Amino acid sequence: MQADQGRTRAIVRGVVLLAILVTGAAFHVAANFLEWHEYYGAVSLLNHITHTAAPVGFLLDWLLFDRKGLMKFTDIFYWLIFPALYWCAIMLQGAFTGFYPYFFMEVDEIGYSGALLFLLGMFIAMSLLGGAIIKIDHITGRAGKNRVPAR
Repeated sequence: MQADQGRTRAIVRGVVLLAILVTGAAFHVAANFLEWHEYYGAVSLLNHITHTAAPVGFLLDWLLFDRKGLMKFTDIFYWLIFPALYWCAIMLQGAFTGFYPYFFMEVDEIGYSGALLFLLGMFIAMSLLGGAIIKIDHITGRAGKNRVPAR
């Protein structure tokens, strides 16, 4: 495998891993601390499969089967592009339709400054989590002589 393919794969896998872990964590925070049932009703089995099993499964897949030691701390900047674009798209959609899928994007309730503050908080949290992922990648990359080659 060429080095460029390995780096590209590490960046793509990293952004997906970060996104799915943040999605799972946000779901569990909302379900446990923000009275999810008041907004969405009871938490369904499908929601648990999507927001618990999928993140844990992807994390285990990455830990057990991906080649380690390829991630760099600068990858975090690539990893934050998707959430930034998603936020912009939702803000644009909401400006035309008045629909925002999450309470922390409801500019009618919290204003654009409030939504930006939540985005900043998410960027900080995602950067910290991304740093932890990269540190784990480095540690397991050095420690694993019997690494499984990248798919």
